[in-house]
Formats: sequence, C-alpha cells, structure tokens
Amino acid sequence: MALLARHFVAGLFDSVSGFQNLLTLRRQSGDGQRTNDAFPEPPLSVLATRRLLNRSLQARSSYSSSLSSSTLTPTRSSAVSASARLVQCVLLNLSCIFVLHWVMLPLLDSSSAVARLCNTFWKVPPFIIFRVVNALWFQDIANAVLRHRPPIAASYSVSFSEKIADFVTSLMVEFTFLLQTYLVALLPLPGLSAALTFVHMCLLYSLYAFEYLWVSNGVLLNARLVFIQNSWPYYVGFGFLLSLLTSLSSSVFNSSCVFSIFFPVFILSSLQARPPATIANAYMPLNLFAPSVVLCKLFLHIFLLKWRRSAIFQRTFRHL
Repeated sequence: MALLARHFVAGLFDSVSGFQNLLTLRRQSGDGQRTNDAFPEPPLSVLATRRLLNRSLQARSSYSSSLSSSTLTPTRSSAVSASARLVQCVLLNLSCIFVLHWVMLPLLDSSSAVARLCNTFWKVPPFIIFRVVNALWFQDIANAVLRHRPPIAASYSVSFSEKIADFVTSLMVEFTFLLQTYLVALLPLPGLSAALTFVHMCLLYSLYAFEYLWVSNGVLLNARLVFIQNSWPYYVGFGFLLSLLTSLSSSVFNSSCVFSIFFPVFILSSLQARPPATIANAYMPLNLFAPSVVLCKLFLHIFLLKWRRSAIFQRTFRHL
C-alpha cells in the first residue's frame, strides 16, 4: 500500500514538471530577446561590410559540418519555436471547439436525430485533430526537451508500415476506451461508477501525454498499454490533475477548453517524467484497456479480416 501511494505521488509531482519546462522555454526565449534589445548592432562601415561578406563566403564552404554539430546543441531558436508551437496548439484546439460548439451545432435543428448524434459524438473531430497535432506540431516541442533525455530502447526496429498500423490501431483502442468510459459512468452505482470513470480518464490522459515520447522511440501499442496497466498507480497520479481540472465543470464545452489549454503542458511533463520501474507482484495490474482491445480485435476480425491476418496487424496486437 505504501509503494502504491508513493508511485501515485511520484506521478502527481511529475505531471506538474511541464509547467517548469514551459517557464524555462519562455525564459530562454525572453533572454534571447532581451539580449538582442540591450545590445543593438552598430552600423557597419564599408570595410566591415567587406569583411563580413568574406566571412559569410567562407562559412558557406563549411556549412554541412557546422549544421551537423549545431543540431546537437540546444539553441534559443528552438526554445522560441517550442513556445510558439505550444501557443499554436492551444489556439488550434480552442478554435476547433468553438467552431463545433458555436457554428456547426447551432445550424442543426436541436430536435433532429442528426443534431443529437452530433451532440453525442462532437468530440471525435477534436480527438482526431489532437492526434494529428501530436504527430506533427509537437516535433518542435520535443526537440527542445528530448535533447536532455536518453531515448527508450525499442525491442526491435519498427518499419513504416508497422508505424501506420500502430497509429490506426491506437486510434481505435483509445476511442473505444473513451466510449467504455462513458458506459462506466452510466452504471447504477453512483460512488463506484464515478471513481472508475475518474480512473479511466486518468489513465487515458496519461496515455495521450506519454504517447508521443513512446512512439518517437519505437514503442508499439502493446508495450504502451503494458506500461500503463502494470504501473497504473503512477499513471493515475500523472493524469490526476488534468482529470480533476476537466471534471470541475459539468459542461462538455468548458471541459474541452480546459483540456485544450493544459494538455500541451502535460506532454512537456511526460518528456521529462521518470516513471518508476515495475516491481513484480508489487500490486496487481489494472487491465482496464482489455475490453476495448477485445472489441477492436473483433472489429478487425469481422470487417478487416484480410488486414487482420497480415503480419503487421498480428505484430501490433501481439501480447495484448
């Protein structure tokens, strides 16, 4: 019990490290801006201009070597780029939510079946956008942080086709797990259903946050779910604050706005987090993802039987 509580607290503390990383990135970009403002460049004479031109011509010859060395050194431009990407991610997510809530849904008749269906599944487009942004825009953020962290060794090299299959299956499993969370909330057990729903959301938010780091290091879906379910106290603690913030309001619109604002910061936290090593028989694994995995396997077996039998999907779903 003490180990469980210690891992939970460790995940809780690691989840707030992203705020410190965000302040560090802002401080680096701010220092660079203040340095440029405090020391303006003096006007160049004709002789100085010629010398500068000669140095630039000499620098072009050694550009390739300097480029390879500069990519290994953190620069202020990377901090500025990471901060800009954070702002862009938040603005994109909020814009998508505002468009869906204030433009698309009001155009539909609230009494129609289409409106009720859109009101039920309106989180699907933001869900897909979050994943696409996670794969594209967070590259700049990760490059500014992952330089100081050694990569996680994958068990084998992952081909491009396996990455595509892993991306598709992870989308299916995560969306099915989100529907599973909604079904758990409908159970006629007020206290137990609320607690289980909260734990579901904690694990799901932790999976969202850590997924970029794991995917970047070639960790496939089966291993990611094993990490989450075997070390569930840590990941429940990591996703606790984000789940608490999104559950403070009963409005889905307000909760989605809160998620859009704070989720990029939790990705920064995951890039610097240090999950504890799994201790055998310390506590039982919490296999909450098992029903969603079974449903996804059944879907692939029925509708995508040809793909399901391929080596790519068999390797993706192995050991789940």
